[in-house]
This record gives sequence, C-alpha cells and structure tokens, in this order.
Amino acid sequence: MPPGQPGMPGGAAKTATAPIGLNIKLTKEQQNNIAAAVLISGLAIFSYVKYWAMPVMKNYKAKTVVLEQKKKDLRDAREMVSRYSEFIARASEINRRVDFINKRLPGEINIADTIREITKSATESNIDIVSFQPGKEVNKGDYKEFSVNVNFASNYSDLGYFLTRIGYIERLTIPSAVVIQKNDVAGAGIAQEKNLAVSMTIKIYSLSE
Repeated sequence: MPPGQPGMPGGAAKTATAPIGLNIKLTKEQQNNIAAAVLISGLAIFSYVKYWAMPVMKNYKAKTVVLEQKKKDLRDAREMVSRYSEFIARASEINRRVDFINKRLPGEINIADTIREITKSATESNIDIVSFQPGKEVNKGDYKEFSVNVNFASNYSDLGYFLTRIGYIERLTIPSAVVIQKNDVAGAGIAQEKNLAVSMTIKIYSLSE
C-alpha cells in the first residue's frame, strides 16, 4: 500500500486546527451604553447598601441590644422571684433593727418615763434612791444627751444588779461618773447591808432632729 493509506503505519492523516479569534468591535454609542450600565449598577448597589441594607443592619443591632437587655431583665426578675423569701427575711431583719434603734434612740426625751424606769430598776435591785437631780440637755450633733444625778445607799451586790438593770432600759441609758464611799453605818443609822454611799450620773440619749 502506498504510504499514507489507512491501516498502514504512519498512514494516519494529520489534521491542523486553526485558532479561532474574537475580534468584536463596539461602536462609540455601544461603549457609552455599557459604561452607563456599569455606572447605574454601581449607583444601584451603593444606594441599596446605604439606604436599605445599612439602616436595616443598624435597626437589627439596636433591636438585638434591646432583646439582650430584656433577656437580662428577665433573668434578674426570675432570680429575684426565686430569692423572694430571702428578701422578705432580710427586710424583716432590717425593720427589726430599725425599730430597735428607734426605741433605743427616740427623737424625744421623756424624762418622767425614764425616771420611772430608773426607779423601777433601783427597786428591783433593793435600792432606794434618795435624790434625783436632772441636768441640762446637751446637743452633741447627731444625738442629744441628758444627765440625771442620783444618790443612794447600797452594797456591792445590789449596786451590781442596779447597774445591770439600767443597761436593759429600752431607751439608751448609761451610768457614768460612779462615786462609791464607805458609809458610817453607826453614825448614819443605816442598815448594816447598806454600807456604801453611791452617787452617779445617769446619761440618757436621743436622736437629734
């Protein structure tokens, strides 16, 4: 067979493929139209982002912050509800302490009532107070102080009971300037168990207005 025929070695035909080139020429008007389309598309995207997408995102973020705050408020409210009994107990304790302070340091001094309480404490301690000498009220700023000087005969045991009972008077009442002297029992005609002559200043306190 002649060379180049089918079925013979080296006989395959060689086919050459020519490259395809695109050579599109646009008119001036077409170029202007494409540029205008690109510009309009850019403006549309810019307007979409600035006037719709950004406000929506801003509004979304604001609502997200509000939602998170509401969730926090809800958690706090649930915690408060769960601790309601604890809050009630604390409020009760605070009210009790405030009431105690108001009783210990009231806004007014009722001397008659206080003298009755002092006299009662003395009687319960087997002491007869000989004299009461009320002093002047002194303003100490946040509180006021009123003094009462008392004199009586006693012994160490009864005196100790009396000082203790003064501390239990509801209004804040404090014994001070305690002076103790031995009684001349024979000369004074005082019972043997009342061998002490006692004088002291009892200070009574109240809150300033």
